[in-house]
Amino acid sequence: AAAAPGRRRLPCDGGEGSPPVGAMAALGQLLNQSREGLEVRARRKLDGDHSLFEKLLEDITSKMSAKDGEAEPFVIADLDVSQNKLTFDQFEALFTQLGAHNARVLRFRMFGCPTLNDEVARVIADYLRLLTQENSPTEMHLSDCAITTEGFNAIVSAIEEGELYPLPPLTPGGKPLALYMR
Repeated sequence: AAAAPGRRRLPCDGGEGSPPVGAMAALGQLLNQSREGLEVRARRKLDGDHSLFEKLLEDITSKMSAKDGEAEPFVIADLDVSQNKLTFDQFEALFTQLGAHNARVLRFRMFGCPTLNDEVARVIADYLRLLTQENSPTEMHLSDCAITTEGFNAIVSAIEEGELYPLPPLTPGGKPLALYMR
């Protein structure tokens, strides 16, 4: 299937250590490039497939590494891993790589992840503490997860401590941007 207009599908390298051909085909459908940045479309596609998650993270990390040292951060327009049962280690690896490469994720879509609990919320909070206004998200979709008041408070405390919001307007004379979180 062809990529949607304005987006191009990113190829898999298929090199040594790559997942099976079926997983490579699936990976090719998970990453798209849009005008805003990289789009990760992994909703309901990573459950129980650790090799696919590892390959996805490897490809995202490779793309971020290529932009390391540039003035503008690498932009992930939409990081959708919603409705998957990622492990704590997978969430931790994802946020570690995002922080290590100073990437900007505009939209986090992590709703409906039953394994996104208070422990993962603390990882998210630690990641948010690394950010500046230049690489802060504009949306975080965390509904229908296993976050309790404790995890929510950890995330909100990190946001408040960083004084990240409101973000500067996108256009001159525009309104400052708040974080949309649900």
